[in-house]
Amino acid sequence: MFSPKDNRYYQGSSSPIFHEDGSISKLTIYRDITTIKQTEEALKKSERRLKIKNLIANIFLTVPDEEMYGVVLDIVLDLLESKYGVFGYIDDEGALVCPSMTRNIWDRCQMIDKDIIFLEDTWKDSIWGKG
Repeated sequence: MFSPKDNRYYQGSSSPIFHEDGSISKLTIYRDITTIKQTEEALKKSERRLKIKNLIANIFLTVPDEEMYGVVLDIVLDLLESKYGVFGYIDDEGALVCPSMTRNIWDRCQMIDKDIIFLEDTWKDSIWGKG
């Protein structure tokens, strides 16, 4: 069980205690398993990252270049349960090139001169430049 009071996880174990007068009590022992839970969560995250890396690596090996970015974007959107996203690369001049991005947002996007190539000075100080 999780205790929001101290932000820790506990495992409880109860046993009956039989008294000479016929009454029964319960002995409960709680063990702090927070470290175990944190380790399990870290392992799950690591396994998820490895799964994503393997899926993407397989796409790079099996899907033609012109289709690859869209296939990877579909996987990323599905895994992140997101409707919108981009998948691209930084070219030799430092521009962010996004050959695949969700297009159904373009009608609502307020960006002027929409393109798939964003020069470094237009993106480096934005959220895209942090990671």
